[in-house]
Amino acid sequence: MRSASQIFWKALTRQGDSFTGTVTQYYRKSGAPIRTLTFKNGIRLKEEHYDSTGSVDFVIEYSVDFEEMRIESQKSYRYGIPWVETTYLPPIFSNNYRVSLFDSSGNLKRTLTNYNWPDSAVSTEYDFEGNITFQEHYANGQLVEKIK
Repeated sequence: MRSASQIFWKALTRQGDSFTGTVTQYYRKSGAPIRTLTFKNGIRLKEEHYDSTGSVDFVIEYSVDFEEMRIESQKSYRYGIPWVETTYLPPIFSNNYRVSLFDSSGNLKRTLTNYNWPDSAVSTEYDFEGNITFQEHYANGQLVEKIK
């Protein structure tokens, strides 16, 4: 079974071919950009969202396995600083993934690794130097072990 977050739609040209290139959407009244989407072989690889001044404020980058036709990971940035990263773990199209959250300086703050949620999950917090300061293991939504 495919995880819904790993399924994506293909962008096609009017002739039905897979689209490669960029598309920018604009506000009708002001003409200011809203977002730019980058595609390769019909698959979205990047989204750039703009603030009211026209500067890029939010970016999402997708890592895609074109052979398996699945998203391997997606990374989000706020004003160029890492914000959230989601990595989809084996087996392919399972409900196994890791979410990494970053602080306002781009330092790793917390990870949550799920294995067939809610069957099993590990929550980990880090200090500014990347050392683990807190870690817990959950099963069926309940705390089963405080590792650190």
